[in-house]
Amino acid sequence: MNLRRIFCVFVLLFATNLLIAQTFEKTVTGRIVDNLGSPLPNININVKNTDQGTISGKNGEFTLDVKANQTKISVSGIGFQEKDIEIDFAENTTLNVSIVLDPKTYDISEVSVSPEKSLLDNNISKAKQRHAEIPGGTNLFELKTLNVQSSQTLKDAMRLVPGIHIQEFFGANDQPR
Repeated sequence: MNLRRIFCVFVLLFATNLLIAQTFEKTVTGRIVDNLGSPLPNININVKNTDQGTISGKNGEFTLDVKANQTKISVSGIGFQEKDIEIDFAENTTLNVSIVLDPKTYDISEVSVSPEKSLLDNNISKAKQRHAEIPGGTNLFELKTLNVQSSQTLKDAMRLVPGIHIQEFFGANDQPR
């Protein structure tokens, strides 16, 4: 009877140990480089089919904790081909890997490069037409409107043009005046 209890306790402890071992976290460390051997910072390293991951540091080094039953990591970054890597800890709790990412190439048929548009033109209607084609926040005004105003400097005259806001900074803390 006493032997039976000892055996049951032994089996219970062994089963508990197995359950704990399956959820035990192990650590994958490594370094990510390109095909020339240069370290790659800001590369994503994720455990496959989970939301668990990290990014590589400025020297391409990373550390990622994974559960013992997880066997694949995915490595990806902008401009590089994604790579899936099988991880096998064997009996170790830490695995050190070196990962080489290949550049991702794009097959494109044609690239068109055109010169930057210029607003410099003696004809104001052409300048206004070109102004409409420029992306971003730009403003166009005639110098005649600045001459009408009585201003001491060009900066003071430009403050009167709608859409132009000038803020001056001075001092060590760059406080507006």
